[in-house]
Amino acid sequence: MQNKHDPAPPLVPTPAAKRAVLNTVLLAAAIFLIPVLVGLLFVMASHRLSPRPAAPAADSCALLTNRLHDGSAAQKAQLTGLRREFREAGLATDEVDIRLWAARAQEPEALFRVSPPDPDKRWNWHLSQDGLFALAVSMEIDRFDRRDVGLFDLSGEEWAWTNSLPWPDTHEAPYVFKRHLVVRYVKNASRFALEVDPRGAIMNVDRLGAGTFDIPPPVPALPNTAGHPVAIRHGIYFSTDPQDCTLTGYAQTLLPGLRDAGPYHAGTFFSGNGLLLFRAAEGRVTVSDSLTGTPLQTFDAWPHTTNTVVTGALATSDGSGLTVFLQTEFDGTPPVRREWSVAVDVYAGTVTRSLNADTLFTKPAATETLSATTPDGRWILAVDTANALTVSPAEDPGHPSVRVPLAGVGISESIRHIAFLEQGRHLLMRSGTHQWLLDFKLARGYGGLTARIAASSRTIPPEAYQVSPASAEPDALLALSEEGYGEYAPFDPDDLARSFDPDATAPSYLALRAEFCVANQAWGYAAGMLEEMARLQEFDLRAPRINPLLAARCQLLAGLPHKTRATCREALRLFLTRPDATPRMIRYHLQGLLFADQG
Repeated sequence: MQNKHDPAPPLVPTPAAKRAVLNTVLLAAAIFLIPVLVGLLFVMASHRLSPRPAAPAADSCALLTNRLHDGSAAQKAQLTGLRREFREAGLATDEVDIRLWAARAQEPEALFRVSPPDPDKRWNWHLSQDGLFALAVSMEIDRFDRRDVGLFDLSGEEWAWTNSLPWPDTHEAPYVFKRHLVVRYVKNASRFALEVDPRGAIMNVDRLGAGTFDIPPPVPALPNTAGHPVAIRHGIYFSTDPQDCTLTGYAQTLLPGLRDAGPYHAGTFFSGNGLLLFRAAEGRVTVSDSLTGTPLQTFDAWPHTTNTVVTGALATSDGSGLTVFLQTEFDGTPPVRREWSVAVDVYAGTVTRSLNADTLFTKPAATETLSATTPDGRWILAVDTANALTVSPAEDPGHPSVRVPLAGVGISESIRHIAFLEQGRHLLMRSGTHQWLLDFKLARGYGGLTARIAASSRTIPPEAYQVSPASAEPDALLALSEEGYGEYAPFDPDDLARSFDPDATAPSYLALRAEFCVANQAWGYAAGMLEEMARLQEFDLRAPRINPLLAARCQLLAGLPHKTRATCREALRLFLTRPDATPRMIRYHLQGLLFADQG
């Protein structure tokens, strides 16, 4: 008998055991490899059965490229057609898009074009006080002393109503609110007010007391545009064609994405994303919204003395922190100069002064350059000796794709420095006393934006109402209150059925139109489209979410500070339920606009 304390004899595998192990390994390998092999066979079969896109013919590519560079396609219509051909041939449209953007400097962009209700009649046009509605009034008068009148919603691109009304010959600018129309006029030496309801029916004709009667002043003509001037609203110049009475709204902005960024001095700088503007001077650092100029916060950063000057500044990409570099000169023979810095934590609201010499190594160089390369290395932007902005492909910098004389787009001062901000979206252009920001990402995508607008459907497709709530994104079930962005509500599929309107404007289309208006600085129209988009979102589950910061800034630039505050308040209330879903500096920005003194 074996002693239990003796070591166990070594296990010697038998041939049968070896075969069992081998079979197990082979079975496991088969279980793993068979699905892999089946998947590979499926992929190979699908590649063989599916048609491969044919490579564009070399002759066709060469012909299109030559047309792009020989100057035969210089106008918007020509470039738009050429871009379409590039797309059909499978060629990159980058350079065509850049040329489409630059063409706007010579040819104002038409943001609105409205045909009259009846092409067989002659029409006069008027704009409402907020510019969101256009009013068409026929020149012909019927035997009952009435004219055909139509109210057109510029944001929704639809006729709100048309009707025959006793319309006066001379009147003030029409006032429209929620599609109600009020027109004040003088007849037989008396003042009246005509009120029309949202369906176009007369509600009241009231006799008014004594008062002034303001006739809108004549509108000067915009260069490079045709037609008779009608009005200017929110940076859009409206004129009417004398032949077909079509109303056209042209952007007054001479180059999409280019905007005035205000005065420049040594203590002026931007956050890397271009959203915030900082001014450091006389011991204070002021944080402002870079688009509206609204001050958001002020820091007492250092004791203000005449012997201390700002020598440079550096901000983080999101603007949450910044460093101001200072130099103090002390009396003496010779005078003593001391370099030091102040670090400001914008989000936390703290200020830290430092004499650490290591900090000075981060100080940006005070050099000026007239050339900048995009972060992806594909394009070189430069300002030449004639003060013109050129955009050249990096592989051929000696042959610019476009050349835009800056004097023609409102920059008469000589540019001394250009550079991309940290995130690479905005190009900073600076003279000795002023600065401008160019959204080059918008410039590169401008041709694509206009193409998407032309190809998109204005109305909501019927299938949008057939989306199951279970298949929708969680955010798509966020209902909107009347005040704005705001409350979770139970989803009722019957609501979609009851709300179906085949003529309703698609929120996705409005989003493109709003982006188009922002690019051309038509802030009031962008704000109106974003508001209408918010209203329609609860009926289109696929609709994109609204950017509340963009909406608030557009409303503020449109002269609607009360709407700005409402938008910020509701957005912040929503963000409180999901604090991790929004970058903290966006919340900071919204809070600053909410509590800012907006006049």
